[in-house]
Amino acid sequence: MNNKDYNNDKTFHKFSTCFFLLIVVYILLHSFLVVSKALPYFVDPPDEITIVAQVIASEACGDVQEMWAVSNVVNNRMHSNSFPNTAYLVVTQPNQFAVNHKNKHKLFLECGEIALFLAENLDKLPDITNGALYFRNFGRGHIYYKRGEVSGL
Repeated sequence: MNNKDYNNDKTFHKFSTCFFLLIVVYILLHSFLVVSKALPYFVDPPDEITIVAQVIASEACGDVQEMWAVSNVVNNRMHSNSFPNTAYLVVTQPNQFAVNHKNKHKLFLECGEIALFLAENLDKLPDITNGALYFRNFGRGHIYYKRGEVSGL
């Protein structure tokens, strides 16, 4: 190998090392930003908006219409005489919602922004459930209903 090839080899090696380090820094920075964005939602105890958003994400992550409908059920219960009048009390009632879903952190990374928007705007969004106070998940979507009547989306 002559001196010119050796110098080109060293230059290429320096360039490839720098490029590799830039990629690693980018990946680490991106990972940090994703985690730091979601970090406030993992803090215990969460505020009312956050816990309602966690419930929405836990119940229906992946389907915006279903998430919207879950937020409608929470809102409808808040305005019903049969349930507590705050979102926090509605979603933390025993055996009602998936408040402590085992994958809530993963679901929040996937659906947190939409869930937070829905939780922050409970009273402002139109009701797509026709006043439903309950829902059931049968694996292929939810069914929303008031006592005695059933309506699917």
